Amino acid sequence: IKATFDGFEEGIYYFTDEEDNSFYFETISKQAIAKYNLLNEEFIGETFEITYKIEIKTDEYDEEYEAYAIFKLKLIEQE
Repeated sequence: IKATFDGFEEGIYYFTDEEDNSFYFETISKQAIAKYNLLNEEFIGETFEITYKIEIKTDEYDEEYEAYAIFKLKLIEQE
């Protein structure tokens, strides 16, 4: 997907795509965070091409849920 980084809060990475859909990512790969440290506010408002995967996790009530994980990031240069 192509989406704009909205920020990081309470362990979640927030993005919004071109159609105003929100995406919440719980984890990010070591390669992606090494290239783009999203904990640094300089990337807020930047658009990325995001490759992600959906992992099935279990919450504290033993219920399964889908967790989005960033696998790869590529900064899209603004013109």
